[in-house]
Amino acid sequence: MSLLLHHSGAGTQGGQLQPQQLRIINCADQIDELTAHIGIFFDEISAGCNCNDDPSTTHDYCEVHIHIAKPSAQITFAHVAT
Repeated sequence: MSLLLHHSGAGTQGGQLQPQQLRIINCADQIDELTAHIGIFFDEISAGCNCNDDPSTTHDYCEVHIHIAKPSAQITFAHVAT
């Protein structure tokens, strides 16, 4: 799931993304592709953001569309503005 977050462009601070919970909003099986719309709750950890250079954690949520082409198995991710 971390790979999915990184490819979707979900993070805003440039930190490490750690997924916490995934929910499937919608999925469809079409003739030439599989599609899924999923929601991901995640933590983004950014190093050295506080006065003491301690890591800072922000909690966030994003939605992602996943398209899988059946003939080629090529996967495409698209971040949905949330």
